[in-house]
Amino acid sequence: MSNYKVANEPTESIYRYMRCPKCLKSLVYTEHKNYGKSIRDIQNLDFGFTHTGFQVWCNVHEINVIHIDKLGMDLPVDTSVYGTLDDRNQGRVQLMSSLKQQLYEQEY
Repeated sequence: MSNYKVANEPTESIYRYMRCPKCLKSLVYTEHKNYGKSIRDIQNLDFGFTHTGFQVWCNVHEINVIHIDKLGMDLPVDTSVYGTLDDRNQGRVQLMSSLKQQLYEQEY
């Protein structure tokens, strides 16, 4: 297998993964049913926009993993398959007021 990458190949840019602390803790104990499994095997996360920002939620333990408050500012949002917020994919968009309004109306 070659290390050559095609220019438009999707790339992962994550340098710090978000993990549920309770899911991580369940991997530690040898008597626990999840011992020896990967965190990817047991963790079930949802993520999305909230009224104030962006949230990652653990469905297994029903707890917040992280909630990022955007402090009222519009965030650059990349919806392309490359996910790099660079010029090669032209997927860079601003989260517009109309989209924010739609999100608000769906929840109320």
